[in-house]
Amino acid sequence: MKKLNVGCLVLFLTFLIVVPFQVGAAATPTFSGLWNTNMGELQIEIAGNKLTGFFPISSRKIEGVVVGQKCGGVWSEPPTYRAPNDAGRVEVTLSNDGKQFVGKVFDSSGKETGIIEAERPVSEPGVALSGTWATTVGDVSLKRVGTQLSGVHYGLQAVISGSIDANGKIAFSLLKEGKILAKVVGSFVGSGRTFKGWWSEPPTHTPPNEAGRVICEFLPDGSFSGVIYNGQDKVGVTLSGKRK
Repeated sequence: MKKLNVGCLVLFLTFLIVVPFQVGAAATPTFSGLWNTNMGELQIEIAGNKLTGFFPISSRKIEGVVVGQKCGGVWSEPPTYRAPNDAGRVEVTLSNDGKQFVGKVFDSSGKETGIIEAERPVSEPGVALSGTWATTVGDVSLKRVGTQLSGVHYGLQAVISGSIDANGKIAFSLLKEGKILAKVVGSFVGSGRTFKGWWSEPPTHTPPNEAGRVICEFLPDGSFSGVIYNGQDKVGVTLSGKRK
């Protein structure tokens, strides 16, 4: 039997004591990345302790300073991006697991005007998107091949064309005779069976009249129910259906 090198063994054991293995170490929660919020899709970037965020649908911006799991800063929006009408303050707190954040929105005078709630999209839906769905607004046929989505909305006699990216962001348009009837951008959150997104339509694609939230809950039995909101908080159309 080969003689054990005691010096190497001592060195190895010393390494284990001084530099322990980090198996399963949790990542530090961060605001950085794509978020599904009650105000629409939000993309956040972090540089040092500086936070910048952008809402593509409304063109609203957020800028702030991160301290631990909290961020305080300002929001601004078109057309001027300045106070008193188009800017104010925002304060948000990130959850311990980094999958959610909540906060308050204030106008330029310091009056609270609303809340912001955000969830991380799941990278892969918990629902098979391909198939034919019987819905209260007509049959919808959908096909997913890799990152591409296509299909037909028979109720509107429209073509569906879109994609799903690596972050779980789903974006598609309803097209009729080559013209856009509507766009939907969103993602599945939580367990992967709840879709939260934002619809918009020409000519402005902006709230309150031509954009709003959409939420759909998919059940294991193949059925779903949902709500399309006018603006951000008024129920416009209720949806329900089931996979054929």
